[in-house]
Amino acid sequence: MAIKKKISKATIFQTVRSSLINAVNSRDLKIGERLPTEAELAIFFGASRPTINKVLRSLAQDGFLETRKRGGTIVLEPKGINISLMEISDHVSKIKKSYHFVLEKCFKGSNGSGGIHWPGVIEETPIFVIECVHFSDNIPIQHEKRFINLHSAPEADSVDFSSVSPGKWIKNYIPFPTVTQELGAVGAGNSLSDLLRVRRATPCIGIRQLIKKNDEFISFAELTSPAGRFQIYSLYEP
Repeated sequence: MAIKKKISKATIFQTVRSSLINAVNSRDLKIGERLPTEAELAIFFGASRPTINKVLRSLAQDGFLETRKRGGTIVLEPKGINISLMEISDHVSKIKKSYHFVLEKCFKGSNGSGGIHWPGVIEETPIFVIECVHFSDNIPIQHEKRFINLHSAPEADSVDFSSVSPGKWIKNYIPFPTVTQELGAVGAGNSLSDLLRVRRATPCIGIRQLIKKNDEFISFAELTSPAGRFQIYSLYEP
């Protein structure tokens, strides 16, 4: 079996998932290759069949795999575009505008309570919750809601996030992270419309950003910008 187990302090679900993703990214599992059966994977990882099934379904939703009737689970060709990780203050500086941010919320909680829900992270894990609005000149350009895993990044507990933005701190704290970003269209709800100074249901660009280091979940953020106030650039070279 060409899959290498990436053992860490993560749950068995996270261990199996990260091992399969690494096997796909490293091409140990080739495009179009059929994975071992759920029973074989369960034995290999020392996991239950339901856990293996949950992992495969999550990877199918993310576009890594496809389960076919009587054809097994197949590795798919990666799809989509790469969105460069640019911290918002760097973006504002690049377009020669004045940057500042306003901290709206900053508190500690635990995953699974108080409205904190971070899929893949163990319940009751201590989480730092930060919400802020970024400005280009005096125009709100992006709303940021970010979770930081205090088990993986305990230093965040002593940071003054009223003077340094969470994205800037993350960039300096983890210079070479593994970043997954999902881009989508969203409409501004009541709270967002007030913070971003737009009408309710205004079309916005939404980015869900997951940052990891060595398979540890470091940060999860939802970044929302009104369409027309923020641009995303991507370069593809064959």
